[in-house]
Amino acid sequence: MNIVCIGLGLETDKLSEILTFEKEANLYFIEPIPSFIPYLQSSFPTAHIVNKAIIADETIKYTNFYYSYEDSPNFNNSSIHKDFLLAKGFSESSIQCSEIEAITINNLLSELNLERIDYLYFNVGGIEENVVLDFNHDKFDVRILEFNPLRIKDESENIFLNFNKNAIVQDYYANPLFSENRVYRKMGKEVITSPSIDIILRTHSFIDIHPNPTPRYCGADKTTLIEKCVKSLVQSADNYDGKIKFIWFDDHSSQDMIDRVFAVFSKSKHEVEFHPLEQRGWNASGLAQFDAGRGSSADLVYFVEDDYLHYPTAIEEMVNAYRLFKRNLGTEVAIHPYDDPDNYLPLFIDECRVVLGKNRHWRTNKYSTFTFMCNPEIVRKFWSRFYTVATEYMTEWGEKNEIQEGTTINHIWRWEVKLFTPIPSVALHMGYERQLDPFIDWKSLWDSVG
Repeated sequence: MNIVCIGLGLETDKLSEILTFEKEANLYFIEPIPSFIPYLQSSFPTAHIVNKAIIADETIKYTNFYYSYEDSPNFNNSSIHKDFLLAKGFSESSIQCSEIEAITINNLLSELNLERIDYLYFNVGGIEENVVLDFNHDKFDVRILEFNPLRIKDESENIFLNFNKNAIVQDYYANPLFSENRVYRKMGKEVITSPSIDIILRTHSFIDIHPNPTPRYCGADKTTLIEKCVKSLVQSADNYDGKIKFIWFDDHSSQDMIDRVFAVFSKSKHEVEFHPLEQRGWNASGLAQFDAGRGSSADLVYFVEDDYLHYPTAIEEMVNAYRLFKRNLGTEVAIHPYDDPDNYLPLFIDECRVVLGKNRHWRTNKYSTFTFMCNPEIVRKFWSRFYTVATEYMTEWGEKNEIQEGTTINHIWRWEVKLFTPIPSVALHMGYERQLDPFIDWKSLWDSVG
């Protein structure tokens, strides 16, 4: 991760937030005020610190830089223009001047050998518009941009196209660093970009992996159940603002089910890949699913089985929870969308923490089914556990050695990565009476899925 802060000064709130990323990020501070440099050096000993001023004219090599330590309602206490500070309310007697080496933002990023910037902050004393217009978006990939849009005179949206179209543009007066919703507000509009997701689905329309003498509590046949659940998943995905790709593995289902699911996907705004499996059985589809997650280049992967009924906001809420809890803990987390009644039985009940999410409570959890969302790096890092359960679950050797979720992937949630589950669920496991949540009106959700 590359974090570049231009003219951040001593904004202590932001500096303290940036400090939490120091161990996992390459930090670059471009600070024109000489007296701030020692503080940055002592606070961020591993950071790359440059004492230069950003300008828009590459023919200028040095510039006068004006700054003031006087308190003001507006923090903008430095500029290459003295008049800018006077207009902000600083007294002339408080304004100091230094001659500083000058550089354009494009030349600076070239000198630093940075082509991708995960977070770019700049406070350049009133020349934001020139810096934005000068920016070489073909060469530099900026993922999060933060500056003061009030300094931009151009009221059209076109000016922001100078930055990578995937960039998140935010007003630093309205949103904290790496906030849950990184939003740039302008003329009543909002532009929000979200993590990309590979949703990796497995389907099979005939036998159940755990045969049960009683019908599923919804009373539907397996084909109708899958169609309904996939439809709810697609509807939830279509309510999400980020990029999603569906990767669908099918284990020799009926042609009727395949046709019906294709009809559901045909109405989605997202890309769909279909992979009919050559080998039969849970192990083949499980391995294909986890292997696709291991190779994913998306920000998140969501492994999902074919009998989960999703609420319309499920995907968005799962991503929001992932971002929030990852930020709060400073480490990777995972999300299981179903508040399983089994977790409250004496045999399985475990100590947990209950925390506030954006729209509901969430609890820490140590158990999940094969339906969960995580960073694909988790799959790569703990691949041996995913491979073991995919190849040995439900086999004679696996049964003898108790190879299942609880002895493989749930070890990750118990000891390695915090798993969070919503209260109440954002997706329901449409299984049997044991999976029926007594506090949720599943029938209303079922009927609402067209």
